[in-house]
Amino acid sequence: MSRSIVLLALLVVTTLADTASADGLIYQLPEDGTGVTYDMEIKQTVRGRENTTNGTLTIKSVGETILGGENCRWIECKMVTRLGRFDQVVISKTLIPEKQLGKGKSPLDHVIRHWHKFGKSDAREMMEMAGKGVAIPYLAGPPKDDKSIEAIEVESKLGNLDCPGATGTLEFESDKTTIRFEFENRLHEKAPFGVVAAVWKFEMKKDGQIEATGTTTLTLAEIDSAATSDLPDKH
Repeated sequence: MSRSIVLLALLVVTTLADTASADGLIYQLPEDGTGVTYDMEIKQTVRGRENTTNGTLTIKSVGETILGGENCRWIECKMVTRLGRFDQVVISKTLIPEKQLGKGKSPLDHVIRHWHKFGKSDAREMMEMAGKGVAIPYLAGPPKDDKSIEAIEVESKLGNLDCPGATGTLEFESDKTTIRFEFENRLHEKAPFGVVAAVWKFEMKKDGQIEATGTTTLTLAEIDSAATSDLPDKH
């Protein structure tokens, strides 16, 4: 796979991982120090070439504070993707009022602080990323065409559970690039953030032309009741 194809694939994968808030993958807010890790498989076609990327996506609450009289949380997302012999790590850490986290909320409008780390580079505080670009679409509001669907049995770390579904669409634009997601999340209250499994279909267009399409599958694999930040000096 050429370098340009790898970089475009990473862009799609990173965007998907960072879509992990609001109605993305946070339907409820657990106690601070709680984390979940999902096994992740991404099958995609990038500029006509098919490939599969495997890895993990971790979401965790890694700190509490009170600002302006409001209870706030640091929410951290860590994605590890395996491309050939190498792992690519992306970490986003964002401080948001608790009341803006959960189903139907719009945390993008209430970001207080945001840190981002890509690969081996140093973590950077990048508030401007909270309002544009593909790094922080997970702070967007509720999806379009949101609806509930019937429960099915889902096998995960929590065992076999009857999980009702939630579906909808999300669309993000950055410069001349548009990325559209159609998702199906399987929900259960026993899952710390509410999501047991998910299937996301995506389409990336640049200048109106399709650059990449694919499907990402997430399955709850680990639950951590003593989660800590990978960027511990950032709060």
